[in-house]
Amino acid sequence: MHSIVEGIIGGTITVTNPEAFSSFFLQYPDNPDLYYMYAGLLKNNSQNQSAATFYGKAAQISIASGNLIKGIVSQAHKWRLSRPNREEIESFFSNLNKDLLQVS
Repeated sequence: MHSIVEGIIGGTITVTNPEAFSSFFLQYPDNPDLYYMYAGLLKNNSQNQSAATFYGKAAQISIASGNLIKGIVSQAHKWRLSRPNREEIESFFSNLNKDLLQVS
């Protein structure tokens, strides 16, 4: 199963059915790449609200694991689909700043 997930993330395996991802999330719940790929699939299927949720999850996991750039990119994708209010933006960058201080 691990090689299948690597193929999906690497782009050598294409998943076109959103339901196919459910078993991967159960086995790899902390893999931000899977959430990011799934969000892209949802977006391509015009499921923008759900896609925004999964981009947000990818951002959270990426930042928590120390991959700040990937987290910021994922959050930007979320915000393209679901415009944030001022409080959400301030909260995101405040939390990001806290994470940066912990990494330093």
